[in-house]
Amino acid sequence: QAAVVEIRRLQTQIAAIEAERADEKETDVTT
Repeated sequence: QAAVVEIRRLQTQIAAIEAERADEKETDVTT
């Protein structure tokens, strides 16, 4: 299903953005 693939891609992008935001505040906050 293409929808599932799109959702996984979005979740991956969101995770990357969350990690970048966490790095800006404090390093090694998310594990």
